Amino acid sequence: MVSRRRVSASRARASGRWRWWSVSAVLPALVTLGACGTPTPPDDTRVDAHAHAHAAPQSLNGCDRASAIELPAGDARVPFGGMFGFAYDPTCVVIDVGAELTFVGNFAQHPLKPGRIEGDTVVVAAGNPIHPTSAGSQATFTFTQPGSYGFFCDTHLHEQMMGAVFVGPPSIADGASAPVPVPTAAARTSTTSVSTAPLRAPDVPARAWDDRLPVADKATLAPNERLMRNVFLASPWEPERPAPTRPGAVMEVWEVTRYRPEVPPTPNQMAVAQSLVEAAFQAAETNRWFDFEVGLRDGFKTSANDPTHYSNLDFILDDVSLDPTRPEVLMYYETPTGNQLAGMMFLVRKRDEQGPQVSGHLTRWHYHLWPEPTCLMHGILMTQRAPCSDPNEVASHISPEMMHVWLVDHPDGTFATTMQIAPELLATLLDRRRAERGW
Repeated sequence: MVSRRRVSASRARASGRWRWWSVSAVLPALVTLGACGTPTPPDDTRVDAHAHAHAAPQSLNGCDRASAIELPAGDARVPFGGMFGFAYDPTCVVIDVGAELTFVGNFAQHPLKPGRIEGDTVVVAAGNPIHPTSAGSQATFTFTQPGSYGFFCDTHLHEQMMGAVFVGPPSIADGASAPVPVPTAAARTSTTSVSTAPLRAPDVPARAWDDRLPVADKATLAPNERLMRNVFLASPWEPERPAPTRPGAVMEVWEVTRYRPEVPPTPNQMAVAQSLVEAAFQAAETNRWFDFEVGLRDGFKTSANDPTHYSNLDFILDDVSLDPTRPEVLMYYETPTGNQLAGMMFLVRKRDEQGPQVSGHLTRWHYHLWPEPTCLMHGILMTQRAPCSDPNEVASHISPEMMHVWLVDHPDGTFATTMQIAPELLATLLDRRRAERGW
């Protein structure tokens, strides 16, 4: 059974319903109306004195109290990062006066700041107990005063990584609607269930995923156009250009996409993304690849002195791409309790092939650009620095395209390119996976 949290990047609540992706949505207009003469609580809202006759639900960092999630006293937690990266889960919460709220995640990658976002301005409420936090993986704050308090990620504000805490009983300005309770496990499963049947086609298996999407959900750029960015330098997206004939002095990693980054995934694309992740979990469980020794037995081996990527040459050289039952690479991380499976990596079948983006901007691929030629077995599998000794190897400055599917809650998202995970964070993510799956 696949973890119900596996693809819940954020939970945007509208009329009590779930949606999979909201952190890249366009920032809604923040309308704040209050009652004239009503005492102003210590919150991150501004009272419009001319709206005294029209009290309405507040909008605070995209949240309103009526659709916020009520968290139980003693166990109020807001994990962030998550499988799709730039999100808090839950985003909008209600707690009692005097309650503690704990944020859990990688603060170095997602610095926490207090405040409400108004255009390009941050407004911090008097008495907001949330303090700027940019280190560690857990921080707890006590809310002693009723009101509404905003928070956001200082690094990913433009990805709409923000939320709000509503403390105490609702005020007039909050409206009369009761908070929506946390959905039960059965409710989450029923509203997000998708087929996990094997998805393969003998010619180009990626079509089995791509065919799920109507034309309107496919690439927004012209067929022969893509965007690219340097991952290590965090460069902006730019029109794709040919790889330099004289690479830089260090290895570079370039992400590529046919979809504009500012356009959020469609519901159809999100469903395909979920199916892909769940199929990856199903394949790993069925084949027992969570057991490192079984992975080795099934032909996954280290290559190019890489302690994390375990490649399967048979899967690399077949005619299958983006098939979780035949992943080209399993990603095992060394831990005090042995090597643990953290994700899969898929490679295209030819060095000049472009990876299929079956879930919009979410499933962006990447490639490596090396300062010195590296040997590629059959033009695909990275082995060693040139000169090459095997007749089946070719020397190249450029790797084939590849894409990750993480089986832990990678802080940068389910399909994150970055491989660096701090040991203490990895331990937390593995423990979370075990708990969610009842292992």
